[in-house]
Amino acid sequence: MPSIMSSDFATNGYEVIENFVDSDTIAELKNEMYRLVSQFDLDEHYRQNGNPSVFTAGSDQKSDKYFLESGDKIRYFLENDALGLKGELIVPKERSLNKIGHALHWWNPIFRRFTFQNKFKELARSLGLKEPLVVQSMIIFKNPKIGGKVVEHQDATYLHTLPEPKGRVVGFWIPLADATPDNGCLEFAPGSHLTQPLSTRWIRTADPETGAIRMQHTDPNARYELDFMPVPAKAGKLFFSIDL
Repeated sequence: MPSIMSSDFATNGYEVIENFVDSDTIAELKNEMYRLVSQFDLDEHYRQNGNPSVFTAGSDQKSDKYFLESGDKIRYFLENDALGLKGELIVPKERSLNKIGHALHWWNPIFRRFTFQNKFKELARSLGLKEPLVVQSMIIFKNPKIGGKVVEHQDATYLHTLPEPKGRVVGFWIPLADATPDNGCLEFAPGSHLTQPLSTRWIRTADPETGAIRMQHTDPNARYELDFMPVPAKAGKLFFSIDL
């Protein structure tokens, strides 16, 4: 396992491990994903939320109650352009979702067993993490011809810890299908964890006018002047990245 002090990880801020997940496990996770999608019921979604919960990354990210209370639940988030003017699905259900989250690792037995396997524990130890917590897990969909761009961001903007030593947030990502620049692979700005301070945070606040809970961006004008590079990946490859 790579060490947190390895030259590549320490310099670039991310590392990859080839063939971390075998083909049988990928098939099991995908089958469970298909089962979860098949269970999605738009009418039930409306009953729970009142309105469809659409996920849009970046400064336009919605923060309705359904989203804010999803940290310890399994919930479904739609693509904005999956719905018609009357709130009806205008694409097949299988293409309508942006993601499923955020507590698959706790409430779904397949994803729970996968998340807490020894390989992840050994990797966390090799990175020098002490008492690590899994704070969220999700399936992110990249369906063709639907959905918006995931803008450049720092994970610590959304998963912030105090106090603030570097290296408190480490993200793991595994493609269940081959990821390319054409279908939405990850992009990194190597070394930005050393040069780019945390410029934005999402903070839960009470809206003074409505009393509703919302997310507030600390600096909506923040911009990243970084050179991002796409990193294609075969299914089963593990990416892990360090943030502030």
